[in-house]
Amino acid sequence: METLVQDLRYSLRTLAKAPGFTIVTILILALGIGANTAVFSILDTVIIRPLPYPNAERLVKANVYDLKSGNFYGETSFPDFIDWSEQNHFFEYLAAYEDKTFNLSGGHQPEHVKGEVASSDFFETLGIQPFAGHSFAGAQNRQVVVLSYSLWSRSFGSDPRTIGRSITLDGYSYEVIGVMPRSFQFPDPQAELWVLISSVRPDLREEIAARGNLGFSVIGRLGAKMNLSQAEAGMVVIASGLEQKYPESNRDLGVRLLPLQEDLVGKFRPALLILMGSAALVLLIACSNIGTLLLARGATRQSEMAIRSSLGASRRRIMVQLLTENLVLALAGGALGAFLAFSLLDLFLAWAPKDIPRISSAHINLPVLVFTGLISLLAGLLFGLVPAWQISHGDLNASLNQAGRNLERRKPLTQVMVVGEFALSLVLLTAAGLLGKSLLLLNQVDPGFRADHLLTVEVYRSMSDESNDANWRNWTGFYQQLLARIQALPGVDSAGATIALPIQGRVWNTSFKIDGRPLARLSEQPQADARIVSNNYFDVMKIPLRSGRYFSEFDSKDAPHVAVINETVAHLYWPNEDPVGRF
Repeated sequence: METLVQDLRYSLRTLAKAPGFTIVTILILALGIGANTAVFSILDTVIIRPLPYPNAERLVKANVYDLKSGNFYGETSFPDFIDWSEQNHFFEYLAAYEDKTFNLSGGHQPEHVKGEVASSDFFETLGIQPFAGHSFAGAQNRQVVVLSYSLWSRSFGSDPRTIGRSITLDGYSYEVIGVMPRSFQFPDPQAELWVLISSVRPDLREEIAARGNLGFSVIGRLGAKMNLSQAEAGMVVIASGLEQKYPESNRDLGVRLLPLQEDLVGKFRPALLILMGSAALVLLIACSNIGTLLLARGATRQSEMAIRSSLGASRRRIMVQLLTENLVLALAGGALGAFLAFSLLDLFLAWAPKDIPRISSAHINLPVLVFTGLISLLAGLLFGLVPAWQISHGDLNASLNQAGRNLERRKPLTQVMVVGEFALSLVLLTAAGLLGKSLLLLNQVDPGFRADHLLTVEVYRSMSDESNDANWRNWTGFYQQLLARIQALPGVDSAGATIALPIQGRVWNTSFKIDGRPLARLSEQPQADARIVSNNYFDVMKIPLRSGRYFSEFDSKDAPHVAVINETVAHLYWPNEDPVGRF
């Protein structure tokens, strides 16, 4: 310990005598270590850390797929989910849920929120109890809702009396029965309320009754003595029985189970690992830079090392001293890098897609700081070991007589480090160049519409109970009046409406049938992404027409139903034919 303290003191004095070298080295290290720390904190939160649920390794996602083509549908129908629940003995709990958006009133102000329609065992399956109130268990066939902590705080002022009161969602009254903990985010951070599946609402009644409506995600909690392969074998048997019982809707539909964590983050793993690899390359380049600086600095310290050797210092003792200096530099760079990581993490989170699970909760915690300390020590050894070995094993005695001797014996190693630095830099520059080229090409892609001089505004209006003719006319009449008033504003050339904006908006995937083409199974049914738009939408967006006509004011609810398709759908389902006028 006495020797270590002496080495530390001497290292600090030596580094203080070369402030330029010390500051540059620490800054280079801080950048590399800070980037690695920030990326690792995201990697730890999203991929490494287990899901924040009790016995999370027992949670699985049930995915429906086509047995013949292998195509995944992912979701299933609610009647199939009910059959799964009644016939299985390998799940402790099984729950279904579906993404929905709601118009909320009853809080501080009306707002549009994203939520989930969920079955009664939804929270029990995840093993999470509400922060206040209770879950859906025992609330079957009631219009009840559980709020997220953020929604409860924002719209209801964290008032405990919110439990038991009624709020309005899409014009329907719901009783608030619970508030979830602050950290609960499932299936994604945007979900702010959970509504119990009920047949009271006509729009939900139709959804939960149609066996062919593959719209519900299903999660399950395996029994204590059940493994994934056993449960999947049981689900295959159930799916086979449903196929025989309901051949029209369930033909060739199989079920595959996947650990819930893999289902949530599996598709993001490659991108995050590439990001981590890029950060590691930055650190390697930093270490190569510092190693080259140390080799150059070592040439000016040959006389010092020779004097230490002549006074009795062994080569091992000199090498330990040099390594101590390098580790002091590494720890100082790591400490500064840890502080820098907080800003870098905020920058990464601002750029990252918001749909990555749990990414919003990424932060610098103790395990991340431990990682920072380890890579700091590793970096110190990486950039310091070779220079320390070369300096300590050089011809130290000759240095006393020839301070200016050439460094011919050190050239090969110096050249290797420079070549390595160049190669690593080339990899990063190539990756950056490819990314830049991709962004440039994306900017040149014709999106199919003119994006200039376009302004958008989001208006949320409930689409429930469309079967009522008065409600339907009220809904369409609202948008007709809105568009007419917008179009009358000075400077507005035209105005249109759509349920989803191009490229970024959520689309409505629909299946359809073509007259004269009978289908043997569900997977053969044509599908396409669809949007409901106003009559003049194509004129507003300046979308060119290849054949046929646009919508007109005569295409009303009472007129024959018409649709406009794109060239992709035309070539896919009507090859070598003109689809205009077909049904």
